[in-house]
Amino acid sequence: MFNRFKVVDKSMEPSFKEGDFVLINKIIYVIDKPKINDVIVAKWRNIHVIKRINDIVKDSYFLKGDNEELGESFWVMQKDIVGKVWVHAKKE
Repeated sequence: MFNRFKVVDKSMEPSFKEGDFVLINKIIYVIDKPKINDVIVAKWRNIHVIKRINDIVKDSYFLKGDNEELGESFWVMQKDIVGKVWVHAKKE
């Protein structure tokens, strides 16, 4: 199952810019468990965010943006991960 999301902030620059689109693949945890450095979309504070997995402890994932100066870093549970970025369509 695939979903499309629009990047709405600058926290992942320069890898993903505001206005870019990503296609995510819903993760099947038995086959494709999220790993450190994967870029994912997760539910956080009632919004969807795109972040990179920076650390994993059991079923908790520490998410961080590529832009050190912008955005927040935080922990989410495995159940909050919507999917892994599969395709990146850059804004023209």
